[in-house]
Amino acid sequence: MSEDSEKKNPDTGSAEAQIEAINQRLEKLSQHFEKHPKDKHSRRGLLALINRRRRNLEYLKKDK
Repeated sequence: MSEDSEKKNPDTGSAEAQIEAINQRLEKLSQHFEKHPKDKHSRRGLLALINRRRRNLEYLKKDK
């Protein structure tokens, strides 16, 4: 697939792509927590992302 078509139609459905997107969001959140360690509301979202990534990884293990 060409780079232009990937920008227009990014792969967001596969488990691998979802895990990569979650990893990028987790990296941004970890940087956020370095500046704002008492942000408990964002921490709840962080835990939800971690659980979603864990479920996707379990799916990949079972599927392949």
